[in-house]
Amino acid sequence: MLSAIALVVASASASAASFSFNFTDGTNAGNFSLNTTNISVGTEWATTGTLNVTGGVDTGTYTLVALGPTSTTPSPGAFSADNVVYTAGNPYLDNSGLLFASDTLGTLPQINIYGNGANNLYSFWSYVNGGYNVGSDNVTLTATPIPAAIWMVGSALAGAFGFMRRKLA
Repeated sequence: MLSAIALVVASASASAASFSFNFTDGTNAGNFSLNTTNISVGTEWATTGTLNVTGGVDTGTYTLVALGPTSTTPSPGAFSADNVVYTAGNPYLDNSGLLFASDTLGTLPQINIYGNGANNLYSFWSYVNGGYNVGSDNVTLTATPIPAAIWMVGSALAGAFGFMRRKLA
């Protein structure tokens, strides 16, 4: 019984993934990271993340606004977003993209990064004090794999629970 629980817990944690991204467009530059959970084959929903704009007019740190996998209209409504990452082949964002804000509640300023065509062409929009800043970014999407150590720990726990069960029987 305990080994089955350990395997389920290990499997559930394996469905989460992390991604890191870099971007530049001549105006803004920086990186962002996302933690995701699987919502279908080849599709991840970003649950948490941080955007660091290291250069440009929007320099600062922003937090991913929590949205449901089908939500597209956050408050206060400067942008539409779905926070979905497609992982088939190279990871990419759709035309709704990701929403980052100055805090997790989605208050202003807000930044939206979304797919704007083929070949990893993305748009980077920010909204501050009633005005939009825009630039088309060539964003490099890089998947960060789950470390092999996680799998080894899960296997060791399952084995230990199985061994304890045999000894108690």
